Amino acid sequence: MDPTDRYEPAGPDIVSEEIDGEVIIVNLKNGNYSSLTQSATVVWSSLARGATLERMHDVLRQRYLGDAHVMQQGLIDLIRALETEAI
Repeated sequence: MDPTDRYEPAGPDIVSEEIDGEVIIVNLKNGNYSSLTQSATVVWSSLARGATLERMHDVLRQRYLGDAHVMQQGLIDLIRALETEAI
């Protein structure tokens, strides 16, 4: 994944709602859904605005303490999982 690539929801059939700190995301076309909590909600918020991988990583590093490489790998894993679910 290129750090300058922009990521956003898979299309207009993707809807999301935050409820009590949890983000529920549904693909209305295929029925796939995902539930995100904690740092993943921060990623979704950035992703929903079409952020780059680099920007999402920066946001995580500003909000959370931890190993930058581990954060980046977790971010990449989350994006890949969302892509697999067409979310």
